[in-house]
Amino acid sequence: MGKRPVAIVAADLITAYGKGIECCWQGMLEGRSVASKVERFSTEHFISNLAAIVPGIKSNNEKSLIEQMFDRLEINIIPELSKASWLFLATTVGEIDLLENALLAGNKAGKNASQLSLLDKCLQRWHLTEGRLVNAACASAAIALIRAAAMIEAGKIPCALVVAADCVSEFVFSGFSALGAMSSEVARPFDAKRSGLTLGEAAGGMVLMDVDLAIQYELPILAMLSGWGMSCDAKHMTAPDEHGCSLTAAINRAFTKAGISDDDIGGIMAHGTGTVYNDAMELQALKNAFTVAKPMFSTKFGTGHTLGAAGLIQAIMALKVLDNDLMPPQGNLVTPMAGADNWLSTETGKLEVPNLLSINAGFGGINAALIIKTSDHD
Repeated sequence: MGKRPVAIVAADLITAYGKGIECCWQGMLEGRSVASKVERFSTEHFISNLAAIVPGIKSNNEKSLIEQMFDRLEINIIPELSKASWLFLATTVGEIDLLENALLAGNKAGKNASQLSLLDKCLQRWHLTEGRLVNAACASAAIALIRAAAMIEAGKIPCALVVAADCVSEFVFSGFSALGAMSSEVARPFDAKRSGLTLGEAAGGMVLMDVDLAIQYELPILAMLSGWGMSCDAKHMTAPDEHGCSLTAAINRAFTKAGISDDDIGGIMAHGTGTVYNDAMELQALKNAFTVAKPMFSTKFGTGHTLGAAGLIQAIMALKVLDNDLMPPQGNLVTPMAGADNWLSTETGKLEVPNLLSINAGFGGINAALIIKTSDHD
């Protein structure tokens, strides 16, 4: 049995911009951030008081923030394929708000909240029987997409639903503040005066399918996931390898998998957290992998850093880039960091080549790269 091309046939998203993909896309085109003062918990003793919060959800003991976001997603597997399809859940801390509430209230009811319990809830929600949890720090969603695509390509499953979510919690907020990784202002990815990240929350879903099956069911083929690569430098628990060699290796593996070279890439969906060290490492990795600069942008100026959901936001925004042949500007950019001038723009640009690279890097030196391209199928 030959390798089976992997199609993206459905996607949905909720971010701090609101419900749906379109509002997030418009925010990217406008270079508009929606970070605001956090009211969910006290930020008095933290570096920042800003985060990109999904409107209309509240922390309570009845339903977690992630469940509330999942309630708003409109995405499903075709019922006839549900028994054979798998679910991949990408998250870093899952329903951490339930655990926080339980510990603060001395209530044992929420202390059993875990990532695996969230996986069980997701399986029930989407009427699937087989699922896997992917916890790979801030590369979680990208690696979940890679795992799902690899199984489809190998003919092990016909279809997969990849869902990703993380919420803004006091636990995570305090952790990034203690690391000194947060900015007191809205994050400025790849800017010369970048000073840290802005946290955000989001949930999204994407359905991947064997392309022949998608054609058989007459489903819209939004794009193809044609290449992928992973690596881990394992240099430090939180700091990246400044040389970017491990991320470069993941990018090159994605090129090889897709059967393309760096010349075939039209644009880059960057990880771009806005921290001093991540952005420097990422730019170095790209310079290692590319002979000439390519248009790129990071979504995190607007959505905030959504941790385990970040890679899915990028993949979904890649669909809009391909559909519109447009590369959004880099929001909140004033002066590009040294060496980044030719990679970034404050203006919307035209996508010249319909192949996109999306990259993510996470704690522990985890790296992931995806190649998303326009479908050849009508």
